[in-house]
Amino acid sequence: MFATPALAADESIAVFTKNLTNPHFQGVRVGTEAAARTFGVKVIQYVPTKPDSIPEQLSQVEDVIVKRPNAIIFIPVDYK
Repeated sequence: MFATPALAADESIAVFTKNLTNPHFQGVRVGTEAAARTFGVKVIQYVPTKPDSIPEQLSQVEDVIVKRPNAIIFIPVDYK
C-alpha cells in the first residue's frame, strides 16, 4: 500500500526558528515550506528580527496561541 498526502487546505503549521543568519535554520524553513506544498498545508514562519531574541520569540508564541495552528514546530532561541 502507498500512502498519499491528504489535502489539508485549511490546516496550518507555525514554524519557529532562532534567527535568519544561521544556514541550518534557513534549511529548516525551506524544508517546512517544501513539505507544506506536498501536503497542501499553510506554513507560517516565525523568526525574531533580532537574532536569538527571547522577548521577541515569547511575543510570537503568544500570537500563535491566539491563532491556534494545527501544529507547531518549535526551535527555542535559548535552551533554558
